[in-house]
Amino acid sequence: MKNVKLTHTLMAVVLGTALISSSVLAEESFKNKATQALDSAGQKIDDSMKSVDGYMDDSAITAKIKSELLAEKGINSTGIAVKTEKGVVYISGFVKSEQQSRKVLDVISKVKGVKSIQNGLTIKK
Repeated sequence: MKNVKLTHTLMAVVLGTALISSSVLAEESFKNKATQALDSAGQKIDDSMKSVDGYMDDSAITAKIKSELLAEKGINSTGIAVKTEKGVVYISGFVKSEQQSRKVLDVISKVKGVKSIQNGLTIKK
């Protein structure tokens, strides 16, 4: 009778250990899959943010240029259109003289983030 109880006890311990081990393995597998999913989602968010950052940088550059042109004496910037794409600034519109055109280009070139300028200004006499 003692041997039967001892056998049952040992079997209970072995089965309990097996159940706990499989539970731990399942939990580790779940954690690994969850971590991979989070890493993947995090990467997608990072990629999206880089795209948004580029857009925000271009918008900020355009806004800064418009502000600087408005503040600059001797430039009537109401007739000048400004668009920025990936740091390249596209300007178009009318200015009164070549000197004004150079001044506009000078102001734009000093704005942080400007990679190049595509000048479409026309001198209106």
